[in-house]
Amino acid sequence: AGGLWSSEVSTYEISLEGEYYYGILTYGAKAGFASIDFHDTFLGLDPDEEGAFGLIYSMLYPVEDLSLLAGFEYRFDSPILRIEAEYAIAGTGLSIIAQGLFADDDYEQGIVGLRYYFGSDKNLQERHRRDDPQSIIPGMFNALFSYSAEGLSYNYPYSYLDNNQ
Repeated sequence: AGGLWSSEVSTYEISLEGEYYYGILTYGAKAGFASIDFHDTFLGLDPDEEGAFGLIYSMLYPVEDLSLLAGFEYRFDSPILRIEAEYAIAGTGLSIIAQGLFADDDYEQGIVGLRYYFGSDKNLQERHRRDDPQSIIPGMFNALFSYSAEGLSYNYPYSYLDNNQ
């Protein structure tokens, strides 16, 4: 469970997740209940959206310090395709991560960054499988942004942008 609260928007989710490990593959699923509450009407969207959501994914480890993930999430009546790659720099606790999200209304998001793991020296596959699960906060931000993109596409159609750039 987790949540984000600000003067403009509040969002939270409660979920259960599980993974199954088969050699170099990890299969995962997550299901729960999520809510977004915009404190004012935002881009014509329903200011209060809530409902069940689900995520399924598969992760491949071609080598112990490289993970490749493909997943599909359905949240707030919007399908989201997720792809990720993470490479751990051996012996440093540091990894390089890249993520791409693709949702309705031509929503595309790309993130590249660094992640630092505290604790004993482990390869990436061991960290993913033996340490605490990853934070749900990035997924909540992703849902918030993709839901907001729906409002942008309805209120600023391409013809408007093309004629008024």
